Amino acid sequence: MSEHAFVLMLGANALLALLYMTVNLVRKQDARAVLIKTFIMLWCPVGGVVFLVFGWIYFHIFFREKVDLEGVIFSKERVKTYHKADYEEERNIVPFDDAMALTDKQHARELMLKIVRADNINSLNTIARGLSSDDSEVSHYSASVIQDAMNRLRNSLQRNKDELHRLQKEEHIPENNRMIISAARDILETLVPAFHQKLFHGDEYEQSLDLLEECASVLAEHEVLYSDDIETVARIFLKAERYERAKPWITLEQQRYPHALAAYNLAMEYAYDIGDRDAYFAVVNELKQTDIPLDHDTLERIRILNGRQAQ
Repeated sequence: MSEHAFVLMLGANALLALLYMTVNLVRKQDARAVLIKTFIMLWCPVGGVVFLVFGWIYFHIFFREKVDLEGVIFSKERVKTYHKADYEEERNIVPFDDAMALTDKQHARELMLKIVRADNINSLNTIARGLSSDDSEVSHYSASVIQDAMNRLRNSLQRNKDELHRLQKEEHIPENNRMIISAARDILETLVPAFHQKLFHGDEYEQSLDLLEECASVLAEHEVLYSDDIETVARIFLKAERYERAKPWITLEQQRYPHALAAYNLAMEYAYDIGDRDAYFAVVNELKQTDIPLDHDTLERIRILNGRQAQ
């Protein structure tokens, strides 16, 4: 190849590369990808162009159809990440009331900030104790955090509740059912820690119990309310002393998971709470006849309840 022909080839290649870059940048393609391909075309005359053209043809022959994701359901399973324990930090952990009583104002404020940064919703019951602090800054900060967290909690519940009711009024198609399940699950997972933290009172408490029952019923109807969920709902009603509302969930646990330890634990607690001595010992004796392994909590529960029944 003559020198003149080589220079013409380089010029044509550079012109083609610049034309490719200009057209694709005007079309607002990915600038980074365009610049990389332009560099390849300039760095490898002819060969770079042939390679990119061949790649474009190959892609459009074998991958021209879009992937159909209509039937794909992405898992919403939560993944927990476990971190190495911070021994230096844990050595300083003491009951919150003791820390508030013994530490100076500066350390009390630092302690409150650490609790707030950790998890607002799951720490509100602890943060509320800061309201009685002698330090006005700690008590004021506690009140602000609680008010802000409760507002976000109420807004989240109301938004998900409205979405659930809207979806229930629409046509029941598979996609709609998945969205109904998702909305009900989100409400349930928001309500449970709130009940454990005792965040609701008065009329709001009663309304939250109604919402809990509604969402649990929706999940049960779609057969996605599992043993742990049923046990949690039943225990919330037992703790609230709404025994007539706890009974259906205990029965559901016994029907769907007859060999689960939770079914016997719930039946024992229910019989004890309503004062049905015969039913309580009937459940205990039935449990003894099974091959279900008893954990420490169940054995301790039986020991304590048996002692109280004997009294």
